[in-house]
Amino acid sequence: MWPKDLTKEQKARRALPYAQLADELAPMSWYSTAELAWLYHILGEEDKMMEAAHRTVKQSPVRGAEFIREYVGLEVAPNGKIITK
Repeated sequence: MWPKDLTKEQKARRALPYAQLADELAPMSWYSTAELAWLYHILGEEDKMMEAAHRTVKQSPVRGAEFIREYVGLEVAPNGKIITK
């Protein structure tokens, strides 16, 4: 359980090492990679977020793309490419 006074960014910063470990231990898990993309998004680490988002969509073109759309806010084309502005 998180302390009530933590901001979203502070929670993301605390969760990041665990998400990185999960991604390292399960490199083919689209979900662990997607969670990493989401945390990088919250923390404003755009380059790392894009790299993780691309890996997520590559690992799971349907479910991973849905996660990236919903939680990270990026558009994913039907061909699996992430549409950047």
